[in-house]
Amino acid sequence: MKKILCFGDSNTFGYMPFGVGRYDDNTRYPGVIRNNGYEVIEDGVCGRTTIFEDYRPGLKGIDSIVNALKAKYDVIIIMLGSNDYKKNNVRCLDDINSALNKFLDLVDKYKGDSKIILVSPAYLLSDIDKTDIEYDKLSYEISLDAHKVYEDVSVERGYCFLDASKYTKIGIDNCHFTKEDHYKLGMALVEVLNKM
Repeated sequence: MKKILCFGDSNTFGYMPFGVGRYDDNTRYPGVIRNNGYEVIEDGVCGRTTIFEDYRPGLKGIDSIVNALKAKYDVIIIMLGSNDYKKNNVRCLDDINSALNKFLDLVDKYKGDSKIILVSPAYLLSDIDKTDIEYDKLSYEISLDAHKVYEDVSVERGYCFLDASKYTKIGIDNCHFTKEDHYKLGMALVEVLNKM
């Protein structure tokens, strides 16, 4: 049985829209992967960024990835970036490229023989600035094109790539997955894993 690490933010954690709880083990996309014959370790933290500070401590992925990689995995699935789009962080695609590469340099240093699946976050919705004061219209616009950066970086580093927006439709609170989103993304990742 292949061992998989899912490393990400609130959508990997399974945060329910509007903070009404956490989806159960079988509903979260890592659970969907687990239910299809893989051993899955979940490392999702609400608010986690790639390299950016937050008003809450301990949310920079670059500060926690090394400990996460002390165990050996066959595949590491990384889906980070939605919190990078906040108006105090990235303001253009070059900012995303720089932050992502800085984070992934550390991943490559400590991943050993693990293969990587890099997942670009789902698009934010256009009125995110009305439901979350940490985002603005530029956050939304950047999210629409971020997948291009993620794909280019994946090609450069020899990673597998998946665009979450092809399988998910963010709704309700503009940034968190529905149950259906989790299932569709989980099954898309299972398909990638089965081919690896």
